[in-house]
Amino acid sequence: MYASPVDRETRIIGDFGMTFYLGKDPAIINHLKKCLDINREIFASIKAGMNLSEVQRLGMKIISKNRVSNDVVSVTEPDSTGIIGHTIPASYEEWTKEEMKILQESWTTAKDLISSKRKFLSGAEKRNGDNNRAEVN
Repeated sequence: MYASPVDRETRIIGDFGMTFYLGKDPAIINHLKKCLDINREIFASIKAGMNLSEVQRLGMKIISKNRVSNDVVSVTEPDSTGIIGHTIPASYEEWTKEEMKILQESWTTAKDLISSKRKFLSGAEKRNGDNNRAEVN
């Protein structure tokens, strides 16, 4: 299950996903537990100020160490090699006046702007400097 609600006032997205398995196959149950442990290890290893590509490399190293693969692709990221997530627009910088106007025009223009403002944690991340810093609290 996946959802991407947007706060109507701030236009901050709240992406979340869940996997439900109601079966009894121990191999599937163990795999899902392993994935949860991998996510926890990645989150515990991230440090404030890390470069997005550093976070991605760290995540991929942990995934590989656990003998699983990450085959995520994104229709909004041209080179979606090794994506392990993305930033949340407006959580680390304010919307500009021009962007706020676009966000208020219609949902179609708002969703396109929000989508374009995400910075992916991928092997293809080319941004440098402060714009390429992970916001970790």
